Amino acid sequence: MDDRLRWFGIASDRFVVRVGIDRQSLLNAYDEVDISLDTWPYCGGNTVAESLWQGVPVVTLKGSRFSSRYGASLLMAAGCGDLVAETPAEYLDLAAALATDPERLRRLRAGLRDMYRTHDIGDSARFAHELEQAYMQMVDECWNRSSKSEERLQYAAAFSA
Repeated sequence: MDDRLRWFGIASDRFVVRVGIDRQSLLNAYDEVDISLDTWPYCGGNTVAESLWQGVPVVTLKGSRFSSRYGASLLMAAGCGDLVAETPAEYLDLAAALATDPERLRRLRAGLRDMYRTHDIGDSARFAHELEQAYMQMVDECWNRSSKSEERLQYAAAFSA
């Protein structure tokens, strides 16, 4: 591992692997992280959310499938859309720019938890309301497409129970 890190110009003391730590130790370890680099093609999901909550900015590469897009969705919902890359080259550029901007890193670390709370990702009541509205719209669309009265009765029975 050390040889590979050196090849990329990373000092081995800047890279730490921890195995088998408890939940609180994991959360405390974010204090030692400057930037989280989301994985691709399968995003970190919970790791992205944890990083943001712990005040660690995340850079992600938005892919073309769900498994490579939800990191971008979380960042957008947290008000961090500027950390979402569209191409691998942009991913590297975003990470490098963030790594060389200590003032921006300081501001992000200080404000990410509040951003998380106040943007879409942290507004559970609004999310629940919008999800409920989406479900109702789907039901309405099914109702309107159904020309058979027995199908309409089934929809009505399902939503009146």
